[in-house]
Parts: sequence; C-alpha cells; structure tokens
Amino acid sequence: MKRVPYYRQISTIDCGPVCLQMISAYYGKKMSLQTIKGLCESTRVGVSVREMIGCCEKIGLQAIAVNVKMEDLRRMPLPSILYLKRGHFVVLDRIHQKRNKDYFRIIDPSRGRVKLQESFLCDDFLSDDYGVAIVLAPTEKFEKGDFVQGSLWKTMRNFQSQLWEILSSYKLRYVYVLLLTLCVSALNWAMPLLLKTTIDSGIMSKNIDNVLKLLLCQLIFFVGFATANTVSSFISTKITLKTSVAFLLVYLEKVIKLPMQYFEVSQRTELLAKVSDLSRIQSFFTDNFINILFALLNILFFSGILLVNSKAVFFIFMAFSLLTFGYNFYFSQKKKSYDYANFSLHAEKDNVTYELMMGMQEVKLNNAQQARMNVWRKLEEKSNALQLRMMYIDAYASNGANFLGKLRDIILTGLCALFVIKDELSMGTMMMISFLLGQLTPSVSQLYSLVNDAILIRLSAERLNEVFDTPNESDDTQVKLTKEMVSEGLRLDHVSFRYKGFGDYVLKDMGLLIPKGKMTAIVGASGSGKTTLLKLLLGFYYPQQGTVWLDNDRMETIELDSWRKKCGVVMQDGKIFSGTVAENIAMADEQPNLERMQYAARLACIDERINHLPMKFQTRIGETGINLSGGEKQRLLIARAVYKNPEFVFFDEATSSLDATTERVIMHNLTEFYAERTVVVIAHRLSTVKSADNIVFIDKGRIVEQGTHEELIKQKGYYYTLVNNQLELNEKAV
Repeated sequence: MKRVPYYRQISTIDCGPVCLQMISAYYGKKMSLQTIKGLCESTRVGVSVREMIGCCEKIGLQAIAVNVKMEDLRRMPLPSILYLKRGHFVVLDRIHQKRNKDYFRIIDPSRGRVKLQESFLCDDFLSDDYGVAIVLAPTEKFEKGDFVQGSLWKTMRNFQSQLWEILSSYKLRYVYVLLLTLCVSALNWAMPLLLKTTIDSGIMSKNIDNVLKLLLCQLIFFVGFATANTVSSFISTKITLKTSVAFLLVYLEKVIKLPMQYFEVSQRTELLAKVSDLSRIQSFFTDNFINILFALLNILFFSGILLVNSKAVFFIFMAFSLLTFGYNFYFSQKKKSYDYANFSLHAEKDNVTYELMMGMQEVKLNNAQQARMNVWRKLEEKSNALQLRMMYIDAYASNGANFLGKLRDIILTGLCALFVIKDELSMGTMMMISFLLGQLTPSVSQLYSLVNDAILIRLSAERLNEVFDTPNESDDTQVKLTKEMVSEGLRLDHVSFRYKGFGDYVLKDMGLLIPKGKMTAIVGASGSGKTTLLKLLLGFYYPQQGTVWLDNDRMETIELDSWRKKCGVVMQDGKIFSGTVAENIAMADEQPNLERMQYAARLACIDERINHLPMKFQTRIGETGINLSGGEKQRLLIARAVYKNPEFVFFDEATSSLDATTERVIMHNLTEFYAERTVVVIAHRLSTVKSADNIVFIDKGRIVEQGTHEELIKQKGYYYTLVNNQLELNEKAV
C-alpha cells in the first residue's frame, strides 16, 4: 500500500503547509515548503482552513472542508487532513483494526508517524462530537513532477556559506585538535595491547622486570594521553567560545537586516529559539565533532583488534548491539502514541493554567475558582494516567536493554573463559577483550545518539536557513539618500495594499501628495488603514499595486536605512527599552548630547519628570528599572523623535494617552519644531489636526475627502461628522 511521505515542520506555524506538502508528494507532485508557504500566504499564526483550501486550488488539488463525526472518518477518502482542537493540522493516513479496535495512523508534521487509539484521537479532534476535516483529491490541473530545486544542502547555500566562513577561520586550530585527537586515540589504542603483554609476558611468566617495564610504559602512555587530551580540550574550548560569539554575531547581524515584514509574519519566540539552533550546530562542529570522531576511531580500531583475536566474540558483540538497538527502537515507537497524546494534553493543560493565572481577576469576580480548578484537575488526571503508562514502557525499555547488556557480558565472559581453558586464548587476551568491550560499549552508544543528533542538526539548519535565505531589507543596488536629495516630498500613485494571508485590501487605489515642509494630518475611523499607510511611507511594506514615490525615486529602490535616518517616528506600539532615560532618548548615539536631550525632553513635557528621578537622565527605566505610565512613555517617545532632529516627522496617535492640557502644551511646543519639516500626523483630537496644511480622511482604505480644517468643515462630510461625534464639538464651537 502506498504511503504518504513524511516531512517534518521546521516552525511551529508550518503544520498546515507541511500537511499539503505531504499530500501533494503522495499524489506525485514534490514541492518545497517555501513554495507552499508562499501559496498559502502563511502569517505568524499559521494558516486557516480557508487559506488551506485556497492553496489546494493553486496546487491543483480539489479540497473541501467538512464537519465530521468519528464514524465519518471511516468512510472518508484517505489521506485527508484533520484540524485538531489545539489549532494544529495533521494528516490521517489510514485506519486499521487490531483485536477488534480501530487504530488511526496519523502523520503529525511535528512528531512523525503515530498510531492512535480512537479515544486519544477523540480527545484531540472532536469538539461537541464534531471535528473539521479537509478532503482532497487531484484535479486535471494537478501537474506531477519534482519541483524542488536541488537537494536540501544545495538549497541552503546562504546558511552554508556563513557556516563555513566562520569555521574556516579556525581551520589551523582544527588541524591541531585533529592531530591531538589522533595522538590521544593512538595512546588509547595502545592500552589494551600493553595490558595483554603485561599479563602474558609478565604476570603469567612471573617476570617481574617485564611487569615493571610494561607498567612504566603504561604510566608514560597515560601521562601522554592525559596531556594530549588536556591540550586538545583547551584548544577545543577556545574554539567553542570564539565560534559561539561568531555564530551569534552573524545571526544577529542578519536578523537586523531583515525586512520588517518578516517580523510581522514570524513569531518572536521562533527567532529566539533559533539561537538555540545556532548553539546546537556550533556545539556539533566543535565539541560533538571531536567526540564523534574519537568514538568512530575507537570503534574501528577496537573492533579490528577484537575481530583479529576472536571472530566469535566480535560477531556476538555486534549481534547484541544490533539487538539492543532494535529493542530500543521498538519501544520508542510504542511510546510514540502515548507521548503524542501527552503532548496534546500538556499543551491544553498549560493553556488552562496560563489563563487561570493571568485571568485571576475575572475568575474571582465571577466566583469561578472551583469550576476552573475542576477543568485543570480533569486534564491533570488524564495526563497522570498517560505518564504512568509511559513510565511502564520506559521501565520495560531500560530494564530490557540492561538485561541484554548483562546477558551479553555474561555470555562473552563465559565464552572467553572457555577459550582460555581450551588454550585458544591467553589470559592476557581475555583481559584485553574485556577492556575492548568496556571501550566499545560507550562508543557504540555515542553512535546511537549521533543518529538523533544528525536529525536535530538538519532541522536546526533548515530553520536557520529560513532566516539566511530571506533577502535583506536593503542591498547595494539601492539609492542611498543624502540631505539634498529630497526636495519635493512623498507621493502615492494608485496604491493598493493588503496584508499577507488576508484577502481584502486595506488600502485601495490611494493617490496622495505629501509635500515637503508641510503638515499632513490623516484621520478616520479605527481600522480604516491609517497606520498601514504610515508603514508604507516608512518602507515597512511595499504595495501590491501602485507606487510610493520619494521625489522621483520608488520606495523599493531606496536604501531604507538612509531614508529612516531622516525620519523621527512615534508609533502606537512604540517600545521603551530596559536602560537609562538617556539611552532611550538617544538610541543611536553611544555618547548622547545632553543639550539636545534636554531640549527634546522640554518639548515633550517630560523634563520635570526626569529632573525628579533619582539620577535624572541616568536613571534606569523599563523592565529592569522604574516603571513609567502610559502618558510618560508617549512623551519619552516624542522626545526620542525630536532628539533625532529629523527632516520628516511621523506621529501615529502620539498623544492618545495624554490628558487634553498636556497634549495642548506639547502641540504648542512642537509648532516651532515642525517649522520647515515634513510632518505626517495620525490623530483624532482637534488640537492635533486642526493646524495641518492638509487633512486627509480615510474610510475603509480609501481617501474620501481632503483639505484644510475650514474647507472640510464647510463640506459637512466625513470630517465634519468626526469633529462633532468623536471630538464632541458642535458646529458653533468649531
């Protein structure tokens, strides 16, 4: 029976696209994950069922989403995709019976092939007796073939080039470590031969001189072994420390060059988790690489000695090693379904615990303590029952492996003793074989772990390659702005834009001129597209249709760092960093200018608050210092924008957390600062927008009217309604 191929997801949000990758490959069309993610328009929350169906149509698969009961799964064409309650997609490969019980073969992109009992799948899939499934079949448009561009490593050139560049800078030290490892290995290989000679030529022949000479040789070899091993460890540690910094530096330098759109569609925790991937790869090529090389050399040499001295012992040892590996593999597969169910329960339990802790106010207000605790208790009982079953499996696996190891040792010891009695082996050879077996056992265990390490390294490399394969925000071909280059301002020419993963356009056929040296105010209802427009002007996104112009240059052709150096920006979700007040105001200056900071603080009306702090501008604020109120944070962000002394000023609800009096004072202070600067302000309050040279009203992504305050009031249109309703001003007051 044809099997669905398994592909592992490299990110927590990739389960949907990976399921489609597996189904597509099953029907004969191999595609890369990046291609499918592009077709799905995956976002930071993954993809929805609707987006999955839309992607299927682009691939050439007919797909339909259905609500099903458990009995419906038995009649459904397979393979199909199931949408689990925890927001996770899996492939249902097939269903089979064993001992009058139905078992469901699931392919989970994050955990592999799993065989589940019906009760386990019910808990994870059904909600009110129904679950969501996607049934798929190829259409006439489905084109079979291999559309993956080269092998995995060929598609990872960007990451490989960074990896080899770092490692090659330490190649001389690697040669030293390699030579020392060979020296350590050679000295270690000599030990069993010396042991054999000591017993046979010294002890058995009762020659004390030979014993002393051989013991002296062993001492010399041991000192050499310890010295070489210590020096090798020192060099390896130095390489590890330096490459660790180099790897992290390369990664962070790449991350800060990524476009803002990448951060909008990626989870922050994923970017942090990739630091662990870096550590794993770096450790593999420094510490683990030497250990694995040492283990391989030991296995080859000691196995060779064992084979030369006793073929029977060698083959019995290898047979038991393979048997132990198979035994452990069998129980790991058996444990997989329980581990899978426990993983789902653990995620659900963590979510319930998090909601209980974070929502304690609502829980207490609604007297729901007992109800929420009962939900947690039921999940904990299920989890404990699964943990108990897994403990039994672990006990069988570990005890069985230990039994096989002891049985092997007993059989080999008895066999060697029999050979000694029959004069087929000397006593020295028997002791040497015991030494060899003691050395081979941990080396073989290291090779077992190497298989798992190789899988993890490959996954880590794939995840990191996703970062290194993303084009930088700017490149050498783009125009680097100078002070004299912007003379006209910004212009939008029939701009339409929508966010990735969403069907509707946020901005629609927008045409707008933002002249240099003038103030433009953008107003409109929440969700009308004002902040999105600001992000397009700052180069966070590029429109799907139309063009954003800066003078006569398209925004796509401008080096964005040089553009943003000209901009002072306050966003709605502006960030205050852990550090001093000075570090937060003068972010890009390592040595802030005190006069400029004082000027910026005075304009933002935050100077009095700073002067009352214990160490004034050197006072620590943020997560590791003094907490600021929402209004204080906004004033600090305004001071940050003023400190840059920018040509262009962009404020997005920069004073929304301030009281009317403070806002009025700040706007008065900024009037002089705005002079001869290009200002774009998003606001609702009349005091902020009234003095603008042009007020632009946006409704549902379209510019519906624009003009001065007086002109728009006379029109009695959208802006007039906003003034009366949202600012609570009547026509006479205006």
